[in-house]
Amino acid sequence: MKRAFLRAEEVSEICCGLERFVNSAHAPRQFLSEGVRFKKYPWDFKVFEIPRCEGATFSGEWIHFTLWKKDLTTRDALADVSRKTGISMKEWCVAGWKDRKAITSQRVSVRAELEEKLKSYENGNSIRLSDLSVGEQLKAGHHDGNRFQITLRDFPFTLSSPDFDAVEALLDSIKNNGVFNYAGLQRFGAFGQAFRIGRHLIAERADLAVTVAMILTER
Repeated sequence: MKRAFLRAEEVSEICCGLERFVNSAHAPRQFLSEGVRFKKYPWDFKVFEIPRCEGATFSGEWIHFTLWKKDLTTRDALADVSRKTGISMKEWCVAGWKDRKAITSQRVSVRAELEEKLKSYENGNSIRLSDLSVGEQLKAGHHDGNRFQITLRDFPFTLSSPDFDAVEALLDSIKNNGVFNYAGLQRFGAFGQAFRIGRHLIAERADLAVTVAMILTER
């Protein structure tokens, strides 16, 4: 199997980035230990998929719509639409799967000949369909990313508290350095082994995390 080695400067950049991530991780643990809540309610975590706009000439064989859902997986939401419209689950095409405990929006494509069945769906409190348009068949990754709106609750201090300076410093760190997305439950990565990188990050072993990343890259 062909080996894809990282250049020395790339390894150095990864190491520096991981070190920044580990150093900035102290503040969140401190706040969480004091009772700060993340995803206390589904509406505390909102995910808005950014559709990919390529300016293509559409064939008219597919239609797109926006699926809004609350506290449901993408699969569960589409299963409800299938059940109420008679459209098979095999017909739905999405660019990605969205979190359950959240309010999310994403584009879904389906064959144009099923448009009338789709229009028969009645929106509810947890699932809504909107913005019907002509498009092409969606495939995995066919979007330009996701925009997140996150609410943290039950902070042990107010905005006027001196402790809030630490929060602002943390947000500045995230803005300037970013956050590595290696440890999430949905981020299995190459060969399903990315969780090993996350384990070392949590243990504050950036050196081991880089080693694992290099091994996976070489496969």
